[in-house]
Amino acid sequence: MPVYEPSKIDINDLVDIQTINIDERLPVSEKKKEYHKQIKTPECFRYGDTILRISYAKSGPPMKDLLQQYLLSGQHMQLVPQNTTTMPATTPTVTANTKN
Repeated sequence: MPVYEPSKIDINDLVDIQTINIDERLPVSEKKKEYHKQIKTPECFRYGDTILRISYAKSGPPMKDLLQQYLLSGQHMQLVPQNTTTMPATTPTVTANTKN
């Protein structure tokens, strides 16, 4: 996975995840392929004016378990509008950069 330095990322080069459109009738494997085709860089994309960088810990519980735990906990992710914000050290790590 490439390393994306916040200061070297041009937000205009990234796909806005809000523009991704996947046909719900496709089988899961085809949905995954279509998502990767449209997002281009799944480890670094944008949501409006916010850059999101995704990275994974080398070890830890499976993402499915973490997502289930997160959804059941009722917690909400908060993106603080700072230059670089890293969520707590769990798998996955989401880093957001807000461009003003």
